Amino acid sequence: MKYLILTCRILLGVAMAFFGANHILNFLHMTPPPSDATTWATLMAVHHYFSVVGVLELVAGILLLVGRFVPLALTILGPVLVNILLFDVLFEAGGLAPGLACALFWLILAVVYRRNFMPLFAADPKPDTTTP
Repeated sequence: MKYLILTCRILLGVAMAFFGANHILNFLHMTPPPSDATTWATLMAVHHYFSVVGVLELVAGILLLVGRFVPLALTILGPVLVNILLFDVLFEAGGLAPGLACALFWLILAVVYRRNFMPLFAADPKPDTTTP
């Protein structure tokens, strides 16, 4: 089991760091998506949306590779992966497999680290009012 966790963490970390760096540095030439997706992607690129997503992916990827802040990396990557999957499904961009693989790795890690997320689901949480 520990090898599965390590493999998922490393593969997701490498993928996010690589593609996050690509959003920032543009070293990988991507084939243009279908026309509606091109319009959306152009709009997002002009307004630097992809740069922000790239920074989030890069930071989360590095956190996964380091291995000390995996729950934080999973928290950052959750919304990013939802956006990736929605783009692939709604625009039928044809590249659903990488997004599904990353989502599967994320899901496996989220299940393994679920203890770190359980306080988020507490009913009627009490605020910490102590001040140093």
